[in-house]
Amino acid sequence: MNNQLETMVLDRTKKLKAANAELLLYGESFEETSEGLLITDPDGRIIMCNKAFEILSGYGKVELLGQQPQIINPANDNEEFYAMLWQTLKTAGSWKGELCYLRQDRALIPIWLSFNAICDPSGTVTHYVGAFSDLTAQKDLENQLEKMAFYDGLTGLPNRALFYIHLRKAVARVKQANTKIAVLFIDLDGFKLVNDTFGHSYGDILLIEVGNRISQNIRETDLLSRWGGDEFTMILENVREKADVEKIVSDLLYNISREIIISGERISIGASVGIAIFPDVGDSIEEIMINADKAMYTSKANGKNCYTFATGQTVPYEIPKIIMINRLKRAIASHAFHLVYQPQIAVEANHCRIFGAEALIRWTDGEGQTYLPDEFISLTEETGMINALGQWVIDEACQTIREFAEQGICVPISINVSVMQFKSYDLVGAVKQVVEKNQIDPKLLYMEITENIFVEDELQTLLAIIALKQLGIKLVLDDFGRGYSSLGLISQLPFDLIKVDKSFTQGMGLEKEKKLAAMIISIGEVLNLQTIVEGVETREQVDFHAHNGGKIYQGYYFSRPLEKSDFIDLCLGKRKLETIVE
Repeated sequence: MNNQLETMVLDRTKKLKAANAELLLYGESFEETSEGLLITDPDGRIIMCNKAFEILSGYGKVELLGQQPQIINPANDNEEFYAMLWQTLKTAGSWKGELCYLRQDRALIPIWLSFNAICDPSGTVTHYVGAFSDLTAQKDLENQLEKMAFYDGLTGLPNRALFYIHLRKAVARVKQANTKIAVLFIDLDGFKLVNDTFGHSYGDILLIEVGNRISQNIRETDLLSRWGGDEFTMILENVREKADVEKIVSDLLYNISREIIISGERISIGASVGIAIFPDVGDSIEEIMINADKAMYTSKANGKNCYTFATGQTVPYEIPKIIMINRLKRAIASHAFHLVYQPQIAVEANHCRIFGAEALIRWTDGEGQTYLPDEFISLTEETGMINALGQWVIDEACQTIREFAEQGICVPISINVSVMQFKSYDLVGAVKQVVEKNQIDPKLLYMEITENIFVEDELQTLLAIIALKQLGIKLVLDDFGRGYSSLGLISQLPFDLIKVDKSFTQGMGLEKEKKLAAMIISIGEVLNLQTIVEGVETREQVDFHAHNGGKIYQGYYFSRPLEKSDFIDLCLGKRKLETIVE
């Protein structure tokens, strides 16, 4: 029995040691965990807490033991809150949620609180366990991400994304309350000059100062945002009269124009402002922004440092620039262009013959809308797409010359060449390659060049023109008399023709235009150049130019631009000119 008792004691001792070790482990884990932990009795009095909870609450363990958890002083502390919390604990056995509380040092701390009931085997609550997590770091990160997403990193102002959120809410309030808002588009005048002269660091300081000046002169209900670059936008709410907006904008312009001293330099700029009142000049956010933007550009055109109200007048829908650029990129990639051919007619002894044709580009988009060159060529030049498009025109024109030759038609085709094509890539090499590929007579390819090609890089342009001439290409000086003209330079260049600009033809009612047109034809004769008169629409115009030596004409009087098949029929005698001079 003694041996049995001794064995039982030894087993009991081992179990007690193991249980004690386990309790020590639990105790260390409880004490050292990073979450704030506390345990209360069934009545809610704290009987145990760890170091993390002491640090989190700002109280010592002696101060906490025996107290109700209300000692943590939540910012929303009230009897109803704790009644709800304890009622939920008793009925559901747990409660969790996010709240803020005031630490002992009065610091406001966001926490995540989780309470759970501990029951014995009979289901009676013996304790409550609370876990507290400090959300300060998480909230700081969320605030930082929100700031990055919705605020400008330089000025600290709301950015475009937050501006649109506020604008949508403001528009919704207007529709419910039958009030008005004003949207301002502000573009700084002279900012680029500051950047170019003093550097971007000065420009950044200037933008910050402008943002501060505008912010100081708007109401709390209004919103100012940095749209991007040197552009700002504003929302003025509860607008009653136009005069209220004018007063705010006048003060705004005055404050922006005041001198700004940066590193000892006195800098003055201005601003052009466009104003659109919603819903007076648009019934959608997109329309109101477009109208405000257009009004701003009107202010630019009116001398800058002023404001313009959008009128709300119905204007043709203008496709935004970025959309046009993307459409053009797709059109160039898919070859969504085609050439039409306007006949050039030589009149000799009242007899008409086809001298040649000018190839004119047309673009038809996916919706069936056809655009003329004036509507998209400048955009292709601005974006650099003109090189790819110009190459396509050269390819297409040379193929057309080859097709004409195969049918026995031997007439030259003129194509327009952009200034950018001379400056951006090997135009001469590209032309030579296409001519050789199609095995055509290069004398049937005419290249029309405008006078402004000589404004910059004159030497490079001269060399390219001479090289094209050596290939056998015919050169036409287009729109003569409308732009930069150097008769000395032109007389030394190997041009074959000059074209009298249509403005001189269509202004025939003015004596000055008549004299200029006659003079241009005379210049062509002196330089031993053929002359093509553009824009001929009446018999009177033909007769006048013929009297002054004109022989080749292009215009609606003889024919509109024709599709390739129709021009072929004209050359083969299957189709007649709209007008035949007799």
